[in-house]
Amino acid sequence: MKNVIINKIVKYVLTEDQLKGRWSKTKNDKPFSELSSQEIMNFAKEVLHQLSPSELKEYTLDSPWRTISDVTGEMIADDDTEPTMHVELLDTSMSDNPTSSMVIDRMLKLQCSDCGFEFYIEDLHHDLNDLSCPVDGGDVHTARRNIKTINKNDTT
Repeated sequence: MKNVIINKIVKYVLTEDQLKGRWSKTKNDKPFSELSSQEIMNFAKEVLHQLSPSELKEYTLDSPWRTISDVTGEMIADDDTEPTMHVELLDTSMSDNPTSSMVIDRMLKLQCSDCGFEFYIEDLHHDLNDLSCPVDGGDVHTARRNIKTINKNDTT
C-alpha cells in the first residue's frame, strides 16, 4: 500500500454571527454581547471541537464560505494555552491588516554530547537525565528550545 500523508496547517474562522447563533442555543443566561474576549475564544474552541469533519469545511479559510476579508482586522486578544492551536480574536472593522502569520513549534531539540546526533521530542519539560542518544547511547543536552515563533507585523 502506498499511502500519502500531507501535513498542513489549517485556519478555521468562526464569525461573530455564527458564534452568536450557537450561543443563543445554549442554556446560558448571559447575553453574547457581555462575554469577555477570553470567553468568546473559549466558546469558539468548544464549537470547533464539536464540529463534524464535513462541517469543518464551512469554517476553513480558502473554502467557498471564507475569504481573506474574514481574517483581516485588528487583533483584540489571543490565546496560546493549547499546544496544538493558537486562537485570535479579530475586529474586522478596525483595520486593514491581515491576521498574523504564525508558526507554532512545540518540539524540544536535543543533541548527543558524544556523536552530535540531533533529534526532537514533544515533551518540553521531560527530564533529560533519563534520555540517551538513540544512535550511540551517549548523554543528550538541549540543542535549541523554541516553544513558539510568532511573526506578527509588529514593530515593537
